[in-house]
Amino acid sequence: MKLRKSIIGLMGCVLASSSFCVNAGILYNGHNDFTWTGESGYAVTGSFNYDSSMPIVGADGPGDVLAGGIQNLSVSFFNPSKALLYTVQNISKGISNYEYLNFHFDTLLKTIVGDDVNGLFNLGQDIASGDMHLNGAVGGESNLINFAAVTLDTIQSGTEFKVVPEPTSLALFTLGLAALVSRGRKPAHK
Repeated sequence: MKLRKSIIGLMGCVLASSSFCVNAGILYNGHNDFTWTGESGYAVTGSFNYDSSMPIVGADGPGDVLAGGIQNLSVSFFNPSKALLYTVQNISKGISNYEYLNFHFDTLLKTIVGDDVNGLFNLGQDIASGDMHLNGAVGGESNLINFAAVTLDTIQSGTEFKVVPEPTSLALFTLGLAALVSRGRKPAHK
């Protein structure tokens, strides 16, 4: 029984180690996905890696955002029929490629918080025909706008992003919980 518990604990450590990513001496051990769905059915999904040792991570505009704690940020746009319109890599290897990017995430509460002044966010791009971006305020109004500045979808108030934890983190949590439960059980001696 002790051997089985040791193996379970070792597997948890190996899995935890495999979810870490190191770049430029910074440990990026957090990963989350998020979704936004407008009132007309358009959807925006995203995925990002971040330094979980920071309470809030974020990026504002173009350039090096390693100090902001985000390594990668990818955003995809879907029409109401759930067909993928396109995907944009807003941040790649700690560098932002989008001038109007405004994205902040509270690593403790696991929520997208917008900027620290008024909760504003901006995701996507609008540099070529067919592009679109999502902007607004967390908890307020948000709009999905295309390159021609036409609003495709909106949420009038109460904008919310559904944040989905990384599957590896969920698996590690479940594995750890199972190990704790099995440790709590004492075999009955007859």
